[in-house]
Amino acid sequence: VMVGGRTGSGKTHLLKRFARFVDLEGLANHRGSSFGGLVEEEPSQINFENTLAIALLKVREQSSSLPVFIEEEGRRIGRRMLPLSLHQAMVDRFPTIILETPMEERVQTCIQDYVTDLFPHFVSSYAADEAYVKFRKKQLDGLDRIKKKLGPTYYKIITRQVSEALDVFEASNSQDTSGFDEPTETLLREYYDPMYDYQSRAKRKGDVLYQGNAQDLLDWVERYMKDHR
Repeated sequence: VMVGGRTGSGKTHLLKRFARFVDLEGLANHRGSSFGGLVEEEPSQINFENTLAIALLKVREQSSSLPVFIEEEGRRIGRRMLPLSLHQAMVDRFPTIILETPMEERVQTCIQDYVTDLFPHFVSSYAADEAYVKFRKKQLDGLDRIKKKLGPTYYKIITRQVSEALDVFEASNSQDTSGFDEPTETLLREYYDPMYDYQSRAKRKGDVLYQGNAQDLLDWVERYMKDHR
């Protein structure tokens, strides 16, 4: 069963609260968006496929009848590709539960994942001054990768806002992330949400079993697991 939902909904956080899950992004060492690369190196394709196969086998060994939860993904996660057979099953037949989260919470989740939690990886890998330089480059490179799809107007505005947010972030010794609020919401509304809605309509063929907030889904999954024992 796949966990779907718009960017920043908190799908990965929710997934890890289930008893039976495989974290595809964790195995790929990538958070699955233009900004999802980590400091640590991604695994090779063969190592990714091997660890994925082992993870699936382990969770299935515990019970062949109980469902396993994964996050809804495109075939590519960073530079790694899901095995074609798995991705085809995800598109054609795997059912989905959809996590619905208010925009304000999604903005804060994105900032937590891509700024607050990510920056310490740079601090542990580089000298203090270099960590900020590398982190700034990563954020702006992420915008460059979606420049054409954003369009020149939004790209220019968001790049300026993110640059200013990074200035404040560095000046506050990585404590003040408030400058990221506005550009993050704009990115979600103008880029990620339309893309997710289009891909969901065009590519998802399996049933939608349930949709609701995080607690709704936790309660539903508990009932669903009991029904399949």
